[in-house]
Amino acid sequence: MKRFHCFVVALAALGVSWCVLAADVAPANPNAWRHKNWEGEINIPTGHYRGPDKGVHTERHTHIVVAPGTLIEGGRFSCDNGSIWNVERSLFRKVDIASDAGSRFEAKDSVFDDCVLHKGGVWSVAMWSTRWSYDNCVFAKRFIPGRWNVGTYSVRAIGCTFYDIALPKIEYKDDPSK
Repeated sequence: MKRFHCFVVALAALGVSWCVLAADVAPANPNAWRHKNWEGEINIPTGHYRGPDKGVHTERHTHIVVAPGTLIEGGRFSCDNGSIWNVERSLFRKVDIASDAGSRFEAKDSVFDDCVLHKGGVWSVAMWSTRWSYDNCVFAKRFIPGRWNVGTYSVRAIGCTFYDIALPKIEYKDDPSK
């Protein structure tokens, strides 16, 4: 019951409507949500989107903007290098986002319930292959899985709440005191 109240308050703060119909269209291209590959500028307008076992691949340098008040449930996103996500005042539930080297994910005032946000792909660089930036976000049940190391992740979380999550230790390349 405690968890339910937390999300009701979070949803009310985000302005997400309970009566939003599930949409099957979203991005700049008509019906792009139905496509397996996204490229260029993708704008997901306010709405409720479901991606049950639906995999979406974003091409290199794709820029995805999620409008405030958006709910995305389910779905898997595999992002090529250079992809950028901008999320504001939205709710993600049971979403898997895997980003390759050079990708960024930026979120403000959003809720991530049982989501997996992680480095994907085979490409990597010496420091901070992927960059994840969160301002005033709430995470429940899961966050970045497995080990964190400075070669794979750059994570900035300011004013965020982590609920029912055990965060792993950070692995450094060398002695961090140097």
